[in-house]
Amino acid sequence: RTFFGDTPVQGCRRLAELGADAVGCNCTIGPADTLSLVEEVARSVNHPLVVMPNAGYPAQVEGRILYLSSPEYVASYAGRFVELGVNVVGGCCGTTPETIRAVATAVRGLKPASRSLAENGALRIEPMAEAAPRTAESPGGFFEKLREGFAVTCEIDPPKRPDAKAAVEAARLLKQAGADAANIADNPMARVRVSSLAVAHTIHRETGLTTILHMTCRDRNLIALQSELLGASLLGVEGILCLSGDPASLGDFPAATSVNDVNVAGLIRIIGSLNRGLDFSNHAIGVPTNFAVGAGINPGASDPDREAAKLRERADAGATFFLTQPVFDPDTVARFLDRVGGLPVKILPGLLPLASLRQVLYLHHEVPGITLPDPVIAKMQSLEDPEDQRAYGIDLARELLAALRGFAHGAYLTAGGGKAERLAAVLQP
Repeated sequence: RTFFGDTPVQGCRRLAELGADAVGCNCTIGPADTLSLVEEVARSVNHPLVVMPNAGYPAQVEGRILYLSSPEYVASYAGRFVELGVNVVGGCCGTTPETIRAVATAVRGLKPASRSLAENGALRIEPMAEAAPRTAESPGGFFEKLREGFAVTCEIDPPKRPDAKAAVEAARLLKQAGADAANIADNPMARVRVSSLAVAHTIHRETGLTTILHMTCRDRNLIALQSELLGASLLGVEGILCLSGDPASLGDFPAATSVNDVNVAGLIRIIGSLNRGLDFSNHAIGVPTNFAVGAGINPGASDPDREAAKLRERADAGATFFLTQPVFDPDTVARFLDRVGGLPVKILPGLLPLASLRQVLYLHHEVPGITLPDPVIAKMQSLEDPEDQRAYGIDLARELLAALRGFAHGAYLTAGGGKAERLAAVLQP
């Protein structure tokens, strides 16, 4: 909505009624998020359209506010705007003469798709070209089980050194305990680890376990994201979890640049495009990828309506499954599932077997979005022996897992430090 509360469609219709020669969208957001707005406006407003997005979102670099999206990235959307029937394309904040030159090159020779009123009063857009290549078939294995019943995935952190033996053994242990898939984190806490893609491939090759690759917007530009995704498809990765990534300032290299060419919704759309056999510039890649696409969500957020809206946005972009932050109360999950009921997505609540009172107090007081129930804190405070505290954490996670089996789609187990034995203990009766 605009700052005045109007939706883009409402604003454009009103301006057209007042005599504007052309209406449209500009400023505030980058081309990826603008595209979804233009799709709605183009189907609802029978008037010449103008689109001028920003060059992505601004970032503060050495005290200066800069827009980091390249001219090529902005231009990659220009043809897509024209395919929706846009008459004028350009750029707003952060764009340069080079950006406009790239946009002009991208749309040269194109004609806006025709738009005509359908029977229901909405606008029908006639496609400029043949339909996109076929959509790849859905992945099997873990994702087949997720469609039919309850599935469990466990997180494995990549090693700090180039040796995957421990990660493979952890995957074997978890598979024997009943895990259906392994999640491979992507430089968690912005600390350097072995490539998550290399670890995912090694685990799948050695154990046959389905792998879900975490991919952050933080570390890769638009080219590298697509290259990594194509490589993941080649190496047998079945699922991608799209994440923003912890800020680089938290890790071992605080001066490192966070790229963020796209946000999570943008990354989801990139994968959707590859699954249709096209790169993000609509060039055919020959064989479509075959990824299940997921994202993160927090059912215990302080503003559940905002979190539900975020889930819907990412689902609209193409996400089909969601993994949540750790939860410690099944009622929290049930309430959130009711709030987003009806969406064709699978939500797997996160389970973290608590290891100590110190960890409990840290999570409760210092980690945004995580709140532990008072009875859990009181119980942990009553246990003086560290072994008793660890045992209680495992028992609590088991109880939560049993409760989730009654109404959730699955579960996502993480030990918060790569302790596969603790996750296996939760899975075992």
